[in-house]
Amino acid sequence: MAIAGENPSPNKIAPIVAAYAILMNARNEKLSAWHRLTTVVSIKGHLDDSVSSRALTLFNRMGLTMSTSSKLRLLDEAGEMLEDNIARSLRKNPLIKITGDNLDIYVRTGHHSLDRHNKDLHTFASNIIFSRIAQLGSFSTSFTMPSLETLSPEKFFPNGHHRDTLTNTYCVLLGRILAEFKDFSWVQKVLPAHIYHPYQAEMRQKSEVFQLPIILKNEAKHEDCIDILDQYQQVLCDVYMKVFGSTDLLRYYKVPVGGDQLTRVSLEEAKHLRSLATSPEKRFEDLHPFIIELWHIKQDFLECSW
Repeated sequence: MAIAGENPSPNKIAPIVAAYAILMNARNEKLSAWHRLTTVVSIKGHLDDSVSSRALTLFNRMGLTMSTSSKLRLLDEAGEMLEDNIARSLRKNPLIKITGDNLDIYVRTGHHSLDRHNKDLHTFASNIIFSRIAQLGSFSTSFTMPSLETLSPEKFFPNGHHRDTLTNTYCVLLGRILAEFKDFSWVQKVLPAHIYHPYQAEMRQKSEVFQLPIILKNEAKHEDCIDILDQYQQVLCDVYMKVFGSTDLLRYYKVPVGGDQLTRVSLEEAKHLRSLATSPEKRFEDLHPFIIELWHIKQDFLECSW
């Protein structure tokens, strides 16, 4: 019915599908896939506060969404599925990394008053990322500390193979810029589609990234940073216990924590505050090292390039 005729109208598809879903739900309450989908869209649209809950109840009575209690069960199921997916990937490779950054939201109110004004919500978002390159067979927890007497400034400059690789990379990047001009468009035909590097096969694989729950914490406060690390530690211990039956691999390999310059400093300072705690979990010994992610610098570079 929705696509009948040679030129079906897109405006008719959504109402007919919605009506069909409502009728099928009235006939069989277990046919709720469509209603689960509309409920997820409603949740993503922030229909989760006290005012919106009444709207969600109205939609449920109309047969458009699930009930408010079913919505809570749906959120619990989504959390369990996330943990199962992390555990499934962890069985293949226990080497993971966590990245996090602040997520500030500015909420404008429609009517200003003494008790109603604009709000700044400080939240923190985190991801678990599985490495596409590092594997157990090629990973080592030991390293050799060079002698300070043998270090010289020349060792920090690219030379030999590294210098040639850097020069070839610059040539490709410069060629891509020139190819944007009409007179140099022919350069595009001789440029490689991808710059060669030893890990091309691994980097062709899809990244496995799992988002952790967003929490109402402000990374500018030390007590909130401690709560963030507590959440990391709890999630890691739970998933490693679920997969391996213990946290031995977590304790052996540890998990790097990445963030921008401010996040790295704040989280590392919060870890130092727990240095005298009574257990390795409370001391956050499984979270090491804290490293800098240069996404803000890359963003600034791209903005300047435009």
